[in-house]
Amino acid sequence: MLTLNALFQAEGLDPERIQLIRHKDARLKEKTLFDVWYSEREKFEAYQSVQGPKNSFRVGGLVASFVVTTSNETVFVGLYETFGRRQILEDERLPVLDTPLNQSDYVHDLRLPTDVMRDYVGRLVIEPWKDAINFVQRASGRDPRILEIKRVRQDEPFPGLLSFSRRISELAGIFPTWRERLAEAKGVYLLTFDDGYQYVGSASGAQGFWQRWNEYVQDGTGGNQVLIQDGRDSRRDGTVSILEFTGSHVTRQEIIVREMVWQTKLGSRAKRLDNV
Repeated sequence: MLTLNALFQAEGLDPERIQLIRHKDARLKEKTLFDVWYSEREKFEAYQSVQGPKNSFRVGGLVASFVVTTSNETVFVGLYETFGRRQILEDERLPVLDTPLNQSDYVHDLRLPTDVMRDYVGRLVIEPWKDAINFVQRASGRDPRILEIKRVRQDEPFPGLLSFSRRISELAGIFPTWRERLAEAKGVYLLTFDDGYQYVGSASGAQGFWQRWNEYVQDGTGGNQVLIQDGRDSRRDGTVSILEFTGSHVTRQEIIVREMVWQTKLGSRAKRLDNV
């Protein structure tokens, strides 16, 4: 039975110097912390750097970071060195969740050592420990079994077309297998903004939803005159989801008809994008 500490020692690392952290945050509703780590690495690392006194990191020590996926695997995402820590600033908020911090919290200066354990990122899966409160553990006192070392880094399972919802700003970083699924499907989608306004659009190109949404990623409007006239930049606060998808045999005109049906269903607050 291979354990995590045995692997650390094989890599020339002292478990006495390492703390383990297992990230799982039920407050996130539309995505997981694994999604954030995968597509918004800087934001994830800023979130990780904030810890309370009970789970603070030892300055000069190492932090082996793990994230729980939607399939409930505890996956290794990096080994960080702690160079320092500071108390929070006035009105400083927790990254990712944008919630207030406690005055007793610390912000840690965490950096990835060059190449150390880099080959195991996204591949190493361990047996999780049960204590959900003490999610930071000292490696020397907690030696979980290694359940798997994947041959290649594995993507998260696709949530399904009708369950898919992402910010435009996050699309560039989604899993390659997810892009393939979105490129295979055509149909009608909804583009919403944080102020409540909605836009109904259709995707009928050769690469389906991915082709159309990637155009928004490029300039925020995808060249759509309705968004341009409304002064919208979907990269700032736009979210896309799928209302209806169709088979490849359905014509562009048939998809546009379905787009008009959805605009009628959703009412006056849902503008039609009239995609070209």
